Amino acid sequence: MPSIQHSLVAMLEFVNSGELTYQIVADAMCHAPSRLFNIEKRGFINEGYKADLIIVEKLDTPQKIKSIYKCEWSPMDDMTFSHRVCTTFINGHKVFDEGIISDEPKGQPLTFKR
Repeated sequence: MPSIQHSLVAMLEFVNSGELTYQIVADAMCHAPSRLFNIEKRGFINEGYKADLIIVEKLDTPQKIKSIYKCEWSPMDDMTFSHRVCTTFINGHKVFDEGIISDEPKGQPLTFKR
């Protein structure tokens, strides 16, 4: 089901309602997967780690987010969100900026701690 584009902004709705904090969302969506799967140098902002980062904007008025899935739909298409992802960096390279996706691949294979 196409929903990864909306997953972070959906979680941030729980921050808006006071049910979660930004720290809990960061831990659940970034730190915990890194720890659970023993992924090396990912999931935290630490020296020597890969710079996988996003810039998120809190909106004054909730808005719908235009889907950019190849299938061109999502079950969350009609929902409004109070945050939006402005920019995404993978390995320190800007891959998404204000609706424009870079066509240069910047990803790298994950490595795992043993």
